[in-house]
Amino acid sequence: MNNFRWEKYKSFFQITIFKYLVMWFSLVPIVANIIQNLPDKYEVTLGTQTYLISLTLPFNWQLLWISSVFFVIALVVYHIFCPNFISKYNSFKDYESYSHDPRWVAWEASMLWPKMTDEQKKKFISRLQVKEYSSEIDEKGSFIISKKPIVNKLQTIFYFQHYGKKYKLGMPVLDSKNKEIEGSEKGVFFEVFGRYSESNYLARLIILILLIISGMIFGFVLCQHLYSGAQFVWNWVTGVST
Repeated sequence: MNNFRWEKYKSFFQITIFKYLVMWFSLVPIVANIIQNLPDKYEVTLGTQTYLISLTLPFNWQLLWISSVFFVIALVVYHIFCPNFISKYNSFKDYESYSHDPRWVAWEASMLWPKMTDEQKKKFISRLQVKEYSSEIDEKGSFIISKKPIVNKLQTIFYFQHYGKKYKLGMPVLDSKNKEIEGSEKGVFFEVFGRYSESNYLARLIILILLIISGMIFGFVLCQHLYSGAQFVWNWVTGVST
C-alpha cells in the first residue's frame, strides 16, 4: 500500500486515457438505448455494388461499461476520502505556488494533529525531533493548551501533547541566533504531507481493489479488441496473397 498513497492516486486519476472510462460510463446507456432496435448488419448500395456493414463492436461493450463502473466508483471514493491537503498540495512545488508565510505550516500541523492515529502521532513526533524541528517541553516550562497555534513575534507555535509529554513546533524553525534554518519549512511540510498521504488505509485499499477489478475487465476487453483487429488484418493479408 506504500505504492498507493493518496498522491499516487491523484496522479493516476489525472492520466488522460483513463478519463475516457468516465466518458464511456456516461455515454453507453444513452447510445445503447438508441441503437437497441437497430439490426446487427446493414446493407449499403453504392452504384451497382451492395455492401454489408456490421453495426456490432469488435469487443464486448457491456464488459467495458462494467469496467468503467468500477473505475468511476473508485474515483468517487477518492474524491470523498482523499485529504484536502493532498488534493491542494500534491507536492512542495504546489505548496510554494500559494506563497504561504513559513508560519503557515504550524497551522497545517495543528489541523492534522487531531486526525492522526496514535501510531501516526508517534511517527510525527519522532520525525520532527530527529530533524530538530520540534522539541519536548520541560515540565517546569510554560505550556499553553490550545487547538490553535499561538502567534508570537518570531514564530507561530503549535503546542501539543501526547501520552502526558508536551511538545512544541515553532515556525519558522529558528537556530540559536533566531535565524530561520534553511530547508526547515520544506522538511516540516513533508512530515505533514507524509501523515496525510498514509491516512485512510481502508479507503485506499478499497480504491486499489476497485481499480484492479476494473483493470482486469478492461484488459479482457482490450484482448478482444486486439484479437478482432488481428483477425481482420490476417483475413486482409491472406486475401491479398491469394
